[in-house]
Amino acid sequence: MTPRRLTCIVGHCFFAWVLLAVTGLSAQQQPTFQTQEEENAWLRQCMQQLERDVAQLLAERDSPRHSVEAGLDLEFYGYIKLDAAWDSSRTSVGNFARWVESEQVNRNDDQFSMTPKQTRIGLKVAGEEQGSLKTLGQIEFDFYGSAAENKASPMLRHAFLKFDWADQKLCLLAGQTWDTMSPLVQPTLNYTVGWWQGNIGYRRPQIRLTKAFDLGGEVELKSETALARTITGRMTPFTGSHQDTGQDSGLPVLQERISLSFPGIGEQSTAVGLSGHFGQEEHDLRANGSGRDYDTWSLNLDLNLPLGDVLSLQAEVYTGENVDAYLGGIGQGIDGTLNREIGAHGGWFALLIRPGDPWRFNLGASVDSVTKSDVAAATARTENRALFGNLLYTVTQSARIGLEVSHLRTDYKAMASGESLRVQLAFIMNF
Repeated sequence: MTPRRLTCIVGHCFFAWVLLAVTGLSAQQQPTFQTQEEENAWLRQCMQQLERDVAQLLAERDSPRHSVEAGLDLEFYGYIKLDAAWDSSRTSVGNFARWVESEQVNRNDDQFSMTPKQTRIGLKVAGEEQGSLKTLGQIEFDFYGSAAENKASPMLRHAFLKFDWADQKLCLLAGQTWDTMSPLVQPTLNYTVGWWQGNIGYRRPQIRLTKAFDLGGEVELKSETALARTITGRMTPFTGSHQDTGQDSGLPVLQERISLSFPGIGEQSTAVGLSGHFGQEEHDLRANGSGRDYDTWSLNLDLNLPLGDVLSLQAEVYTGENVDAYLGGIGQGIDGTLNREIGAHGGWFALLIRPGDPWRFNLGASVDSVTKSDVAAATARTENRALFGNLLYTVTQSARIGLEVSHLRTDYKAMASGESLRVQLAFIMNF
């Protein structure tokens, strides 16, 4: 008898003992045998049955899995970024620049900030395809959550799934991602990419339906319609501690964007879009729930215009009321003294210069203004302007160094303006 055969017999006997123990077959329940041959025959039958059971288990193990994990394609991505910035006057909030504090309060009060909080981590998930349907998902974080400067906490940016019917050019998105309106991203090193300075739109939970129409000649018309959560961050004494005035409205925000893309100069397409949103927030002013509703709305234009292989122009403009939740109106939405929505308008443009590796350049300007008659406080911000220019140098395929110089000026209702020169250095590694 070979050692291998002996090992098999011992193994079979062990599994037979385990099977007897698991099935609860006690010694009193085992059959009685008249001869040794009968007992041996019974044991052979047990081992044969056990061999069949083990073979079936091994076959099931080796067969393709029909689980959630099967068929998923996972892709991790992100970047590590360190920002170091010097401001000649006090800005809000330092790590990134929103507006400049009034010189009447803090005159020439320079500051220095350094943070890795814009470091970003994401996961893209591609599911199984069924016919023309593709399922996709994405989760993304940065580290601008509330925490100490050297103990950054994660902040959710994106968490959504998409059902994409490519043949029909139809897509259904459910989850948190960018607002539909004003979709362009200002090419700055500043984390806020022109927010509170004329670039509006943020991220929020939504259900979005996108449909594209091929008009021929590489011309495409696209409609994007979304129902989004109304988020204001405001609470009244009778709203309740568990919800803000947006949730209390009982309504989602309607967002819409219609865009047209067509051949432009060179190989890139030109795109122009018209977008907007409308929603409400409810302020409960009495214990019985009675109060007042305030509207929030915007009308927006966006343009992405290639001017050749090296140069392109991007621009957006908007007008609206009560748009602080969308990072417009210099962070002001409702004036509690005048009891009205604050009107706002603004925009930005940028020239993107791409001469080729290792250099990239960006130049731009932006402005955000509110209707002065809609604000009462002397400290109310009435206009916020920014000029910026930056360059990025590609050190390796994954590592870049960037330098940005910007000038910010913020005007106030009845206080001295604030001005600041900002110099920002960034180290970036993509993965």
